[in-house]
Amino acid sequence: MSTRLWHITKTEVDWGGEELGLAGISRENCRMFLANPDYRVQYGNVGPVLIWLNLNSKEEVDDLYRLWNSSKASMVSDPESKPWGLYEFTAADPDGNLFRVFYDFSTPQSGKDA
Repeated sequence: MSTRLWHITKTEVDWGGEELGLAGISRENCRMFLANPDYRVQYGNVGPVLIWLNLNSKEEVDDLYRLWNSSKASMVSDPESKPWGLYEFTAADPDGNLFRVFYDFSTPQSGKDA
């Protein structure tokens, strides 16, 4: 998935809604299912939750950071290379759930981007 496409297309709510407490959203070939706190409580997962988004490059991480930051999202940390081999940032949604967006530059095939 290229985050550059996130600039061109918008996220679609494919199904579900507030009355169900569960929804499927998509953008291009990426799909995500989201559940509100009332839905999650029946599973003992009331949140907040941590969601990891693994992107394909530092540029994609930076692109998504700029997009979310310009939309006034709650940014917890700026993008930076971490000693554990990830280039990452973290954002929070209004419910306090965290999105950790990263690119793994420590694997052999991507280590050249460190």
